[in-house]
Amino acid sequence: MIRRNDFLKIAGASAVSTALTPTFAANSGEPSRKRICIFTKPFQHMSYRELAETVADIGADGLEFPLRPKGHIEPQKAADELPKLVEALDKCQLKVDILASGIQDITSPHVESILKTAKSLGITKYRMSYFRYDLKKSIPDQLNEIKPKLKDLVAMNKDLGVQALYQNHSGSKYVGAPLWDVFQLFEPHDPKYLALAFDIGHATVEGGKSWPVQYQLLKPHIQAIYVKEALWKNKTLSWTSLGEGQVDKRFFKTIQKDQLPGPLSLHVEYISHKDPKNLPIFIQAFKKDLKTLKSWL
Repeated sequence: MIRRNDFLKIAGASAVSTALTPTFAANSGEPSRKRICIFTKPFQHMSYRELAETVADIGADGLEFPLRPKGHIEPQKAADELPKLVEALDKCQLKVDILASGIQDITSPHVESILKTAKSLGITKYRMSYFRYDLKKSIPDQLNEIKPKLKDLVAMNKDLGVQALYQNHSGSKYVGAPLWDVFQLFEPHDPKYLALAFDIGHATVEGGKSWPVQYQLLKPHIQAIYVKEALWKNKTLSWTSLGEGQVDKRFFKTIQKDQLPGPLSLHVEYISHKDPKNLPIFIQAFKKDLKTLKSWL
């Protein structure tokens, strides 16, 4: 048995030791790793329990979950189904980091039901739907048409306490493919309510070596990072596993140094998600790419 005085000495020494031991994030001087979630579009055929167990097995911190037309949950079912998903995720100590939605503006179907339900469950980030250009019309005029839609969306987000994320895509008709247009649209708005999910894969496809300029321009507006990699072969673009494409790996050191708000969302685009038979291949692909991504961070 330990005498009282001896116990107090041991307890005191332990307390001092704990107080003086630096934590990795706060005192070590090393940047803490951002959360990494995976986009679960390939797993839409699963039950919520199966989905949670699969994501936990892959080793991700959380999910980017598709709640949108033809998604894992249809928009009109958000209030009933989203709590069931969160309950299943809780059992595996996982959460939805980003809700991949079909919301484009305040007139989108079921927008308030989706966002109020999400906020009540602790989900505050949602990826909004993208805008497309009509190349037969004036580009500046089309940007001016988008501005009031974003203003109204920001006002609603502020009232609800949620944040919209806009993902840049590559292609001739996507608003945000050049990324300078996103800067024009987002500059007036608080990134707490409207921000960019910077997709380094699409940015590389569109900008090649100019990603540092685009990144620096939009850094104040970036609140999430999307990770995927593409490769040009014989004038044809194809998506590939991490480490085999054309993304500059210095990007990942840059975002660690800058300590931008997370999360990172890992996408696997190089396998067809429409065939459930590809499930084992997808799981291995996510594990491989996740391991690679962690090594870069």
